[in-house]
Amino acid sequence: MDLSYLSRLGLKAFPLAKQPLSKPIQTLEQFTLDILKEIRKDLKEFKVVPYGGGICVAINRMIEFKISEYLKTTEDSWVTIDTYSNFRNSGKFELENCVIQTLAIELIAIPVADVFRAKAALWPKHSGSKNYPVPSPTLGLRHSEAYLTLGIWTGEYGELRIQLLDFVIENLESELQ
Repeated sequence: MDLSYLSRLGLKAFPLAKQPLSKPIQTLEQFTLDILKEIRKDLKEFKVVPYGGGICVAINRMIEFKISEYLKTTEDSWVTIDTYSNFRNSGKFELENCVIQTLAIELIAIPVADVFRAKAALWPKHSGSKNYPVPSPTLGLRHSEAYLTLGIWTGEYGELRIQLLDFVIENLESELQ
């Protein structure tokens, strides 16, 4: 998976990717599409998302996994895989200007989730809730309650979530062509 988008963030951990001129650095939308496709691929293989939660949780976990993979295979980053593995203990990466420190997930996963939410709002079956876009299939059960009590990736509720994921992927593919 192409992680060149991360070089746009100004983090020392992700230096400007050495891209051939024929392959430009990814946009946020391209990066989001790649992350969502990876989640969909896992769904096809495992039938559920093996790292738990809904789509936004899956976005966080997939980004963490892909960053971990990147750090295992690159020598360009000042962050080692050991440092990243201890990321949850320290919780911070340094910005290029060395003045501000912030959580990597805030810089990476939140914008990806925002792109997802904006596209999800276009889904004809959207619940109307930004945080719980999959509608409850059970009459009288609020969307947030459905998320907490129904099978997130199984049954009718899970099928709706997969339909939403497919819709957003198709929407982004169409937009990026």
